[in-house]
Amino acid sequence: MIELIQPYFVEITVGIILGLFSIVTTIALKLYETFKQSTLSNKNVKDHEYLWYLANTAFGFIEQTMKGKKSQDKLSEAILYVSERLKQKNVEVEEIEIRAAIERAVTEFNKDKKGDK
Repeated sequence: MIELIQPYFVEITVGIILGLFSIVTTIALKLYETFKQSTLSNKNVKDHEYLWYLANTAFGFIEQTMKGKKSQDKLSEAILYVSERLKQKNVEVEEIEIRAAIERAVTEFNKDKKGDK
């Protein structure tokens, strides 16, 4: 009787081991993907905080150093300032996002300025 079961026993054991290996591998890959996504999301938050900081810095710097210049020239210079600093930190941000952050800094400044009067 044992001779009849033994060939099937090996096949069943190998099948169970392969099944368990597949399950463990799938779980490990899912955990890795979750970790990777959370790391990217934290990096994105930090990058956007840095972008906002640079946009405010650029706005203040450009306002002080380029008084009397055209708004478009100031904006171009601010975009260049922010782009260079982002590049130094290996942070990739599209120019439209940089412009939006600078425009937001200007809007916040003007809103605060009107509130002071």
